[in-house]
Amino acid sequence: MQSETEKALREILGEGFDGLNENLRARMLGCRPETIGKSHEKLIELGLTPEKIATQAQLLGMNPETIRRNAEALQDLGLAKEKIATQAQLLGMNPETIRRNAEALQDLGLTKQKIASQAHLLGRDPDTIRRNYESLRRFFSRETILQNPALLGNSGQTVRSSV
Repeated sequence: MQSETEKALREILGEGFDGLNENLRARMLGCRPETIGKSHEKLIELGLTPEKIATQAQLLGMNPETIRRNAEALQDLGLAKEKIATQAQLLGMNPETIRRNAEALQDLGLTKQKIASQAHLLGRDPDTIRRNYESLRRFFSRETILQNPALLGNSGQTVRSSV
């Protein structure tokens, strides 16, 4: 017999529930069905598709108020709702960590607009980004890197093998 939580998850995730790894499934089954339902509503409100929710199922176990605050923090950094929906994993991060990561990117010279366009960088370790920047500087000007911030997601080894 299914628990109320499992019913709620199966209703939201459909067959995706069976595809959850065991640890995530166990963690999700420990959540209250009301929390899952309210978190689902908040994620839909933010523009996440059912497919995106299925790939970020751990967000269903979060407090809906935390999801709201995290979304607001991302919007304060200049991310549109559409970008937040495509980078939904950021909703599960601590807003303070995201703020620090954004500051580290700004310290390198990236504008808020460039950061928003490459929002996935907010989820990366700032020390790694800095090392990548330093490696990139061997091959590219500062301006080239700042105009192409996606390069910062590449390791020095990747850059060396590509140049």
